[in-house]
Amino acid sequence: MSRSPISAKSPTHVTLGGRSLLAFVGTDYLGLSAHEKVLEACREGLERYGLSASASRVTSGTYEAHVQLEEALAEFLGLESALVLPSGDLANQALLESMEGELDRILIDADSHTSLVRAARANGAPRHDYAPGDPTR
Repeated sequence: MSRSPISAKSPTHVTLGGRSLLAFVGTDYLGLSAHEKVLEACREGLERYGLSASASRVTSGTYEAHVQLEEALAEFLGLESALVLPSGDLANQALLESMEGELDRILIDADSHTSLVRAARANGAPRHDYAPGDPTR
């Protein structure tokens, strides 16, 4: 881990040691973290709810914003319902926990994210790791 702090960030660049560098890390793939409509929605959310929900939905409850987002997402995807989780790690865990006892085996690309491997291990079904991008091997 670098000890030099990043002093500025945009969707495509970071400033490190006074130099602007292309950033090929993280999960802001579409650059939405700096999109004006997203920033405006965040400002409105800050005004209405404050900086933190204080805890998970299990502890502090479901906010209107959770319900509105899930309903809009379900409609957009043409689904009966949707569930939004705070991280990909928890999404992988929830997905494979929901199928516990229903899977004969789990096939995983050897380059899959660690969270998916952990979730598959916790599921208990036999797991087969295949060569990156080739489930036939």
